[in-house]
Order: sequence, then structure tokens, then C-alpha cells
Amino acid sequence: MNKDLRKVVILLAHPNMKESQANKALIDAVNDIEGVAVFNLYDQQGASFDVDEWSKIISDASALIYQFPFHWMAAPSLLKKWQDEVFTFLSKTPAVAGKPLTVVT
Repeated sequence: MNKDLRKVVILLAHPNMKESQANKALIDAVNDIEGVAVFNLYDQQGASFDVDEWSKIISDASALIYQFPFHWMAAPSLLKKWQDEVFTFLSKTPAVAGKPLTVVT
């Protein structure tokens, strides 16, 4: 990847991508684009998220996109957990300063 081309990080939080139509089509459309990094939170489930690892990922990004199905007027619980464990910490650091955040539902 060209070092001048910053990547867009997509946090995909769909609990059942195999059954998805809209979210699957959106990810399939951008999955092979250079400079786009897709992280499926449901593929990376564990006891907790590694804040240091996520700090490196987000620091290197030029933009952050949350993509998820809209359930009961909210995001899926795993994205909420990621926000509590990772984004709350990173919001107090330069890792996210000035970067656009887009929500795709």
C-alpha cells in the first residue's frame, strides 16, 4: 500500500453475516478496495478487546466506519462493548482526534 494512502477502517458488527443481505452486499462491495480494512468484531470475540492493538489500528486510519444492523434503535451489544472497552479510552488520545466517524446501518 502506498504510504500516502491512508486506510479507512470499517468495524463490522453483525451477529449473523451469513444471513445478512444488505450488510453482506455493502462489505462485499468494499472488501477488495485498497486502503479499506474491514474488521468483523464477531470474528474477533474474546473476553475483552486489546486496547493497545486497537490503538495501533485506529491511529493508522484516516477514517472510521461503524457498520451494523439497526436492532431495537441501537447497535449490537458487541459494538457497544467495543465502544466501552476501546473507543472510550481512545477518545482521550490523539488516535481518533480529527478523524471522521461514519455510521452505516
